[in-house]
Amino acid sequence: MPKANSRPEISRALAGCVRQGVLLALLTCGFVVASSRHAAAVDPLGTATGGVVSCASVNATGGVPGGTCYKLEVSCPGIESIPLALKVNTPSGTAIGTVMFTVGGGNTVWYDQHFTYGPNAIEMVQSAGYTTVQTNFMFKPSGFEPGQTFAGWLTGAGGARALSCRWATVAVWINANIAQPSTPFCATGNSAGSAAAGYALADYGLGPMFTMLEETSGPPLTHIDRGCLCNFPKEDTTCGQGYISECYGKDAQMFIDPSYDNSKCSQAEMTHHSSYEGQFLHDSLDSTDATFNFPTTDIHFVFGGLDNTAAVPQGLDWKNAITAKTPPTVDCVADAPHEIADALDGATKIATDLIANCH
Repeated sequence: MPKANSRPEISRALAGCVRQGVLLALLTCGFVVASSRHAAAVDPLGTATGGVVSCASVNATGGVPGGTCYKLEVSCPGIESIPLALKVNTPSGTAIGTVMFTVGGGNTVWYDQHFTYGPNAIEMVQSAGYTTVQTNFMFKPSGFEPGQTFAGWLTGAGGARALSCRWATVAVWINANIAQPSTPFCATGNSAGSAAAGYALADYGLGPMFTMLEETSGPPLTHIDRGCLCNFPKEDTTCGQGYISECYGKDAQMFIDPSYDNSKCSQAEMTHHSSYEGQFLHDSLDSTDATFNFPTTDIHFVFGGLDNTAAVPQGLDWKNAITAKTPPTVDCVADAPHEIADALDGATKIATDLIANCH
């Protein structure tokens, strides 16, 4: 059940939804989440079912030892259902909170196996008393066809906003089935993993459930329209990289095109116009009906000084657009690439931020 927070009426209502097994639209339980800039919508969540499996069956025996693994089937409105795996590591004694760990792209690998120092970050958080939960969308969705591009949770069609229902629904399942009741619930995601967490707040109304987000190298989906159309001026950044374009480049074909099950984004990069322009905007974190005010959630951003991807200016755009429990902060790890936890001080930064703020 969700943690207690400074808006107990929302927390109690969300807890009631979870206890009833209702993982559909939060509006079903009467939620209206207001935005400071727009009339916000709350997109419908889905359902998640499953249970414990062997960690060997989901390739999770590497990395941090002693995990318990799960396989879930996630179904969301209007998109294909998809299986995913979880790896849960618990602290000694009663957990004081729960932290989700998500890698970038479509999240098809484990955080503690993908990043050089991913195990360090997770073990630091676990040793501080938190349950850690890694997500991995390693399985193809139902209806996957030959010739279709697999991109984990970003496998479409539907677009990133609709497809992020998968991550948001899993977060609610973890909160209800793994987390200690009435304890902080937090998450960190890198690149598109940070976007998945962002959508959970901006479009799925889960701000009251999350105590803190540690957003690393992103989110890169703040302006899908700019990333695909490649027609916006470069933006100045804060970690010493200078001006960087919001254009996706090769990432369009790897991650954005699969979310629509077509090549609209990579085509738009070449022509600078698209019949999908309105859809790109709707599917962005900076959409006209998103939520931008998260009064119960601390949100921190970390960028690598060696990262020159579109994730940096796009992430800074979301940071500048939102308000949170405290003013969102930006930190730089000078020697870190886009994959922040590939640098030891990057992994340490992530862990220390979570430990200091997930309370």
